[in-house]
Amino acid sequence: MSSLENYQSMKKKYLLGTVGILALSAILIGNYTQPAGKEFCFGNFTPKEFWQKQFQEKKVKRMVGYSKANKPDMYGKYFKDITTKIGESESGYKMNYKTLELENARNNGSKLKSTKAALNFIQRGPANIGGRTRAIIVDPDDPNKNTWIAGSATGGIWRTTDGAENWTHLSDDLTNLSVNALVMANSDHSIIYAGTGESFPGGAGNMGNGIWKSVDRGANWTQLVNTATDEKFSYTNRLWVNPVNADIVIAATEYGIFKSKDGGENWNQVYESDPLLYGVDDLAAHPEEENIIYAGEGRKGILRTTDGGDTWELFSRGLAIGTRYEIAVSPVNKDIVYTSINISEAESTVFVSWDKATNWYRYKDEDSIEINENLLGGQGNYNNTIVAHPFIDSVVFVGGVNMWKLAINHTTTKIAPAIKAAYTVNTDFLSFVNFEGSHLGGGLNSEGGTNLLDSDWTSIEIRFGEGISQMAHRFIVPDQATSGVANSSYTYADYKEVPFQVWDITNNKQLMVSFRDQERDGSYNLYTRKGEGKEYGDLGREYIFINAVEYNADTPDNNIAKAGGHMYKSMYMIWPELKEGAIWEAENLPESKIIVEYGAIELAGGETISVADAYGNVGGANSYQQAFARGETKIEGLHPDHHNITIIPGEDNNFRIINGNDGGIGVSEDNGVTFKQKPNNYITTQFYGVAKNPEANEYMGGMQDNGTWQSAADEDASSSSNYYFRLGGDGFECLWHSKDPKKLLGSIYYNSIYKSLDGGNNWSAISGISYQDGPFITRLSASKWHPDVVFAIAKAGVYKSTDFGANWKLKRINSYWAGATSKHNVEVSLADPNIVWAGAAMVKDGEYKIHVSKDEGETFTAVNEYEEKDMRAYISGIATHPSEPSTAYLLFAVSKSPKILRTTDLGQSWEDISGFGTGEKSSNGFPDVVTHSLLVMPHAPNIIWAGTEIGLFESTDNGANWHAVISNMPPVSIYDMHIVGKQVIFATHGRGVWSVDVPEIDKVPEISEYKEVDNKVIKLDMDVKVNYDQLDVYLNGELNQVISSPDLGALNILFDVEEFGVYSSYVVGHIGQETFKSNVQELEVKDKTPVISSFEVLDDYKMNIQMDVTVPYDKLEVYLDNNLYETVNHSTLGTINIKVDVDEARVYETYAIGYIFDTSFQSDSKFAEMIPTGVETIHNEVDDFKIYPNPCRGEFRLQLNSSKQAYTLEIFNLMGRKVYVKKDENLGTNSIFINSLQNGVYIVRITSGNETFSSKLRVLK
Repeated sequence: MSSLENYQSMKKKYLLGTVGILALSAILIGNYTQPAGKEFCFGNFTPKEFWQKQFQEKKVKRMVGYSKANKPDMYGKYFKDITTKIGESESGYKMNYKTLELENARNNGSKLKSTKAALNFIQRGPANIGGRTRAIIVDPDDPNKNTWIAGSATGGIWRTTDGAENWTHLSDDLTNLSVNALVMANSDHSIIYAGTGESFPGGAGNMGNGIWKSVDRGANWTQLVNTATDEKFSYTNRLWVNPVNADIVIAATEYGIFKSKDGGENWNQVYESDPLLYGVDDLAAHPEEENIIYAGEGRKGILRTTDGGDTWELFSRGLAIGTRYEIAVSPVNKDIVYTSINISEAESTVFVSWDKATNWYRYKDEDSIEINENLLGGQGNYNNTIVAHPFIDSVVFVGGVNMWKLAINHTTTKIAPAIKAAYTVNTDFLSFVNFEGSHLGGGLNSEGGTNLLDSDWTSIEIRFGEGISQMAHRFIVPDQATSGVANSSYTYADYKEVPFQVWDITNNKQLMVSFRDQERDGSYNLYTRKGEGKEYGDLGREYIFINAVEYNADTPDNNIAKAGGHMYKSMYMIWPELKEGAIWEAENLPESKIIVEYGAIELAGGETISVADAYGNVGGANSYQQAFARGETKIEGLHPDHHNITIIPGEDNNFRIINGNDGGIGVSEDNGVTFKQKPNNYITTQFYGVAKNPEANEYMGGMQDNGTWQSAADEDASSSSNYYFRLGGDGFECLWHSKDPKKLLGSIYYNSIYKSLDGGNNWSAISGISYQDGPFITRLSASKWHPDVVFAIAKAGVYKSTDFGANWKLKRINSYWAGATSKHNVEVSLADPNIVWAGAAMVKDGEYKIHVSKDEGETFTAVNEYEEKDMRAYISGIATHPSEPSTAYLLFAVSKSPKILRTTDLGQSWEDISGFGTGEKSSNGFPDVVTHSLLVMPHAPNIIWAGTEIGLFESTDNGANWHAVISNMPPVSIYDMHIVGKQVIFATHGRGVWSVDVPEIDKVPEISEYKEVDNKVIKLDMDVKVNYDQLDVYLNGELNQVISSPDLGALNILFDVEEFGVYSSYVVGHIGQETFKSNVQELEVKDKTPVISSFEVLDDYKMNIQMDVTVPYDKLEVYLDNNLYETVNHSTLGTINIKVDVDEARVYETYAIGYIFDTSFQSDSKFAEMIPTGVETIHNEVDDFKIYPNPCRGEFRLQLNSSKQAYTLEIFNLMGRKVYVKKDENLGTNSIFINSLQNGVYIVRITSGNETFSSKLRVLK
């Protein structure tokens, strides 16, 4: 067995529960791993059933170690992609950019003009769903301890004074602050500091804008200037205030630890951290302690200061190396410190120190079979929080996906040495291939080495950098080999120099190393992965084998320098690869390291108690039954994914717990025994998309972390409205049928799309989309004029449905598409449903282009790029014009570059209307921020609204100038924006759903239906909602009718046309001096005469009639020899094949009569001759007659018995037409040349004397 196969066979086991549960899970997971949702494809299910289905799937996944309840990292990846230029690694946005851009807009006097100032933006909820919350403080001056302040992921700062029953927003005038840290000064409770920026996965890398300060308990906030201009405060993870001096503040950021002695005016960096190594995540101290403070630094461990934060020292003896450390100090005993560590997706746990972090002991549940309980649930970089019990120093609460209470005793043991941690330092140029190893993301394992002694094992470093090299044993494998190479097939080649060194850091000595030279080029090289990595050359396979043999620079080791010797005392195998975009320069690698730590682990025993068992894996309490949220504001159970645990001590050793989680706020009133989710009016939900009932103020939307919810059907939704649960997972874009309010579409990630036909009560899965063939952010688009036609993104193009999502077909885009990512988008034109836009990026000479369809998504054509500048950017949105079919808008999110490009000619050319042009700053007032959405006002096309990450911006002169819309809607990120009726609806990413009524929209005429109602007669329907002076009706661009003072209500207009062809119409309404243009509707008036495209012989006495049906006949009759053969009622468009059986060889006639508009239309006749092939005769006379080869190309041989003299050869096509004839003398074997015949099947008939032979012949060109 090869070394790689050895490693792959030794998978790390992981347990949460009992062996019996694992065995059951192994059975269940086999069902789970089939495409999700397929068992629901043919039936309906209620939201409750849907949640229970997802609950069981997640439960089974977690039993076997599946790591994610949702996808907290995928949104961050999307946000980084759209804000970073293609080919670059970092966004160009600078620290505090959102605040500066908002201030600039306000300072420019930008507000709505007086005619618009009366617009009232309405918060539409949801009141019963909160968003991700990471920061909570309790006001100690409230005798009931019911006044709390919370910081949300993108919704700012909030306060409750009644224990989370009701909430008030405290930061409406600020940008949608990502508040990750809050601290109140113990010496002055009016002083609060707030740290911004969410660096943890799932936060989109929400860059903060420094630290803010309030001196009036949060009523007003001031930005601390020196933190606003320093990028080292772009992500402030935690804050600490000296308990006796409110001016002494310490901040933990991605760049290290900073200290202020003057209330935040000035700061000194007291500890430097590498932001590429996760930075400093946490600060903790005893509540009365001024000098001893602890900090958690990713990839390093626990830091401690004993001088109030002036100097820091690493205290990590016995501690595992992890990616995130959270810390808790016992309020009962300041010597006891706890830390919860995320080590990897498969490993996370708690360590305890009883001596102020001098020595650490790993927690081990005394009843568990293994020590690796993975308490944080596989996503501890995202959700990781810990707090010590207020009265018992040996008890701690820890939260990840679930919440646990650990009772840790002082009994310690040691276990056999093992790999404690593996990590990298400054290795931006490389990553690791996951071959299911134990560390380095599956890229390292330690099985399979030979001749290893216990004493050989040690901690090692692989060091890169200028001037660093050593000699290594080079091995080659059989040419073109990939995986599965046996160790014996590793052939020793020579002793070669490699651009790194391997060191035993326990004993400070250099070690031997071996490597696989995949390309046989005599050197060690790293390559970037290509494709799926299945073919030779797709993956660099330069494996590194660390040999526990002391290094000799002059002589290779005899035990290694032989076939299979790479495994001699091989402690670790590592499979690195070059990161995409990096360049391998062996002589110029950055100073960097790969570190593997090995040693004994000291354990502290104890008991694990489930506090909140999200998916019911261990039979614990507070499982979050989301289905029961329907109409409820307080949900029994606790939302998974915990980010903050705050304890409020009470009397008689009782306490309350406030929990910040992905669903907002959870509260326990009984020492953590039971919890209730309390997001009442804490409207911090992060919406991706929103839809509205066309007949009511009823809304549905998809949210990060919280699925898809819908407001009540019997009320006008408001800020106090409770929403109904619809779909789980992360929720994304959704659609509400514009003509049938009972029809809805909702979505989860990767094109998991569901349909309701009864207003949202029951749902069914769609069919026709391949499993996970779509982006993380599911995109949906449809026209209000053709609402049944829906589009979604696919890896190979665009999915199209013509039955409102019930079934889908792939419409391929064969070039410049490059897969399906969240950057891809699709949008149907508001003006003309035949126009569909799709794409992911605009870049010259790249793999992406924007595409447009002019035939309702059947085919797509790539459009031109913006000529003035190579955008090199992914799009952040697509928008269209309500009355101009050729006009569309591309939205962008990269800094110092155009944010809105407009085309008025279907993509032949583009112009920047955001004022950047070729420069780096806007000249027309548009902010340099992420732009997500756009709409053009139908009643006044010069008015354009743009939804940005700092709120709504407006142009009143068709994009020439822009200003901020100052209103009662806060400056929040607006992800989605639509017009439904006369209302604009907004999906915000942090403040829920909003809307505003614009009564003038009703002045815009709308063509609701446009169809042919008789032969060459078109009917246009519209609903007249306002009093027009005049309506001008246009047909194919020319004025056709003028209607003066039309009555309110339904209006029907008829057009008689003389010719077949495409006809389009629009209407222009006149009110005084104002004109309002409708949408454009188009249809093709087609010839109603049926067409028989072919009538051909299939086989002996079997024929086929093929018809191309281009109009929807009420009835279609097919005749054979003037006799009715078959009737097709309500024929569908497309090709129809009718099989015909006949009983004799002769010529047959067929024709068809189609009935539509109570009129009949008869086709021309088609004729076909039935010529039997005579197969039986051939079998009987095989010695007399033979043709070969069959199929043939240009020539075949005719073999006849020598007794036959002259012959006649005829060839017929399957329509019965003779296409070839030859009369000749029989030579026995006769050459027949048929170069003139096309590809196809023919009938060959041979007549010789009184005998006739026939056979089929296939001709290939």
